[in-house]
Amino acid sequence: MIKSGIRSLLIFVMLTFMTTGKILAQNKGDKINIPEYDEDYVDPFLLIDSMVYQYIRWSDLKGKNDSFSIEKKNNFRKLFMENAKVVDEICPGYYYNDFTNPYQLQIKPISAILDKIQENFPGGLTVRYLRADTSMRDINKNIVYIEMEKILEGTTKKGLRIEVHDTMEIEVIYINNLNEVRINSTKMLGGVLMLDNDYDKDFVPDNSDKCVNVKALGKPDGCPDQEVVEVKKKPGFFLQFNAFTGRMQANVDYTDNANKVYDLSGSFMDNKNGTPNIGSMLNSGFEVGFEYFFGKRRHLGLGSGFQYSKMKGVIEKKGFEIKYRNTDRWGREYKSIVSVTDGEAIRENFEITQLSFPVYLKFQGLFTKHLGFQMDAGVNLVVNLNGSSAMDGNAKFDYEAVYYTIDAGKNYSFNAQNDPDNSWMITREQATIFSKGNEEIYFNQLYDEGFDVGLNKNIDQSTSVKNFNYSYQVSSGYILKPSCQYWFSDQTSINLGIILINSDYVNKQDTDRYKLTGRVGDYNTMFNGIDRFNTTAIIINFGFKHAFNR
Repeated sequence: MIKSGIRSLLIFVMLTFMTTGKILAQNKGDKINIPEYDEDYVDPFLLIDSMVYQYIRWSDLKGKNDSFSIEKKNNFRKLFMENAKVVDEICPGYYYNDFTNPYQLQIKPISAILDKIQENFPGGLTVRYLRADTSMRDINKNIVYIEMEKILEGTTKKGLRIEVHDTMEIEVIYINNLNEVRINSTKMLGGVLMLDNDYDKDFVPDNSDKCVNVKALGKPDGCPDQEVVEVKKKPGFFLQFNAFTGRMQANVDYTDNANKVYDLSGSFMDNKNGTPNIGSMLNSGFEVGFEYFFGKRRHLGLGSGFQYSKMKGVIEKKGFEIKYRNTDRWGREYKSIVSVTDGEAIRENFEITQLSFPVYLKFQGLFTKHLGFQMDAGVNLVVNLNGSSAMDGNAKFDYEAVYYTIDAGKNYSFNAQNDPDNSWMITREQATIFSKGNEEIYFNQLYDEGFDVGLNKNIDQSTSVKNFNYSYQVSSGYILKPSCQYWFSDQTSINLGIILINSDYVNKQDTDRYKLTGRVGDYNTMFNGIDRFNTTAIIINFGFKHAFNR
């Protein structure tokens, strides 16, 4: 009950002011006028006293046979303004994210709180009032504050006994020309929530707890109810989709096998064969995968899926000239000289498609409720890689020949640097001496007669498009994928980050038998002559993922 001193003080003030016929209330020097006393006059201070009495009378919401009383609920609701917002002191809210604070105060409409108490406490509440004090600091605004200390107890429909020790400030407003008072709002000044029969604080009574190995909010000996289980169990299994694009660099491991390829007998004469260079490539693609995070906090996980990517770029060889012993269509041996006209660079536009299966070790965490990060690290298992390339640019080829006479062939070998004077020189230089300006016509006539020679010969585009095939070495590949995440909910997020990927491709072709070109017009892609190439890419990655379990 309210301390008797409060009632005595109110009566004393009332009697003192009534002797003058006018009541004056003072608040920091401000005064308000109270109407003179008559038969219909209702003392405003007694209204406060009556309201406190009614608050105590109806607030336990307990009816006959310890059941919730609808009558008390309605009478208690009438003490409040229509739009009153009050603190929810008896039905605790929860911090579901980290379970560090089991009691979260919320401000709600009085009707919503009463409905919640009716739903969760079928037996009503037990309310014990310890003290109450009144403050007139805003009496000039027709507002009075009551500071009330009390103890509330109740048992939920699941058997959980809750006890709240709190001190509350109640804001009371005068209405209808000071003839009525209503509660406008409440504010918690201090309070303690105790769960009498729930030692581990999983909001289930201990006498029903049987999950001794399940951690709840405190001790590892409680069984959360299904609602807490659903919230506490963060999603573990996700499906994800990522799209990526960016530049990548390639380093070529190239072995010049021209000595072996162009002249198996060892009569190879000269080689000015440039090393192919791939340079920068554009890499774009997408990844579809799944991932599973385990553990209480769902930080660590595993993932896999499939990745499709397409690489585009230019491969270039600067300079090509080779001299070797060859055999013509009639079986006669001669020195073949093949070179790029005027030393032009040979270029090919290429496109490589790749299907791979990445395998990841994953770690994820949160900065805030919505912002997080994820780091994926693993290997990329390439199961299929193929591509095609075609000539690009102005590169043309010269096919020249030197035929030795029978006598000269006895005294000169094909690997000699200088040819005998009586040799038949089918070369650009020789043709210029005897037929300047008509060199190509001369070579074309010989080609028509069956000699494999020509000047400024373009590559036949129908045959210059070549396919190639590579295999992937798992041991030399890795992939890192850091990303930032924005979580719309526990189940869905979008991701933005980068992919750092290194891959090593080994040629499955027999490079010991590779020829860039041999016969006039023939061409074999430079990729088929590369032993292996290594790529490193740092590319932009964007995606989303969605959980299918909770």
